Amino acid sequence: IKCLLNIRNNDQKSLTYCLLALRHRIEHRSSRNGSRESSYSEFMLEINDEGIKWPISPYQLQRFSNQNRVRINVIEFDDDSGLIFPVSCTKSSAAEDESVLNVLLITDGERQHYVLIKSLNALLQKNNTRRQTFHCSRCFYGFSSQRLLDEHGESCDRFKPVQIKFPEKDCIALTEFQRTIEEPTYIVAD
Repeated sequence: IKCLLNIRNNDQKSLTYCLLALRHRIEHRSSRNGSRESSYSEFMLEINDEGIKWPISPYQLQRFSNQNRVRINVIEFDDDSGLIFPVSCTKSSAAEDESVLNVLLITDGERQHYVLIKSLNALLQKNNTRRQTFHCSRCFYGFSSQRLLDEHGESCDRFKPVQIKFPEKDCIALTEFQRTIEEPTYIVAD
């Protein structure tokens, strides 16, 4: 998928490579390949991972975020349901112009690997839609414009990330008619 960048590495620091890929935007060029660990070796000293034990645990994620002035949104894919949902979103402790790192977490027992999400909108875009949608990285709600997303972001940042669960049945129907309250209704139709 073109909206993801999987950096192949042999250590547990895939989150570090994702952050470097975000900052330096190394794409497929003749001399550098963005999916190779070696493309980022010269930039490793830019990352402050003091006090971080690898593989990084969820409670250390906020510390890593603060030390490197980046907001990190961790997203997971559930194989059983086929849904993508937010797992963790670090709070912003730096300036407003900080970068946002969206990563997809892949786990296999004790091992974990992070994949850079280059475009969250492209990842969440429905295949049958031709118009562009702008998605919130905390709740994945889609908006028709960047302005609406920005307005939503002010209130969404105050809450924890959510996973929307839909009912198992296709249809929900009212079955307890005796418990309803009759109210006068006035309908005007043209």
